[in-house]
Amino acid sequence: MKFWAPGCRYEGIERGYYVKLGSEATPEVGGWPSDNVDGGVPRRYRPRRVPWFRWCLAVAGVGALGWAMLSPGGIGARLSGLRSSVSGTVSELTQSGQLDKATKMFDRWYVEQGRYPQYTQSQLDEQPDASWGAGMDVTWCTPRDIVLTSLTAAGTVSRLLLDGKVVGDVPGRVACPVDLVDPVPWKR
Repeated sequence: MKFWAPGCRYEGIERGYYVKLGSEATPEVGGWPSDNVDGGVPRRYRPRRVPWFRWCLAVAGVGALGWAMLSPGGIGARLSGLRSSVSGTVSELTQSGQLDKATKMFDRWYVEQGRYPQYTQSQLDEQPDASWGAGMDVTWCTPRDIVLTSLTAAGTVSRLLLDGKVVGDVPGRVACPVDLVDPVPWKR
């Protein structure tokens, strides 16, 4: 049963009881303020903002992609170069501080004694300035050169010390070089 009363604006109410609050006459309500009802001030439309940062970023990305495609080796060579650059930077940043301290310790001993002393592990542990930690290893090649091996966050690193100077680092556990003039795999 539908409820209907004369002058009522609610039709189709299922129940026979309702409460109408307010007066019988409903005031005429204007639309949204932007509809310019009653001659109000017209709404100003703000021009659309151009997303300059996104455009510049997109142009830079397209330019980099075009450069990579046109360069020798193509995109694969650029990505491989980027990967090796990032892994080299990571290995440099995560190198063990103990390896640097051990390098300074052995270089100081070389300056003092004119050769790298061949200490045992217990003698190295007893040194007051020894910064010997877990994963550190030393290989005495000759009195002029040694190879320090250390575990780092990037993996195992072997460092060649020759005549009191660092020749370089190579990844992995590497034995003593055969030729001190051209110590392979280290580059002089």
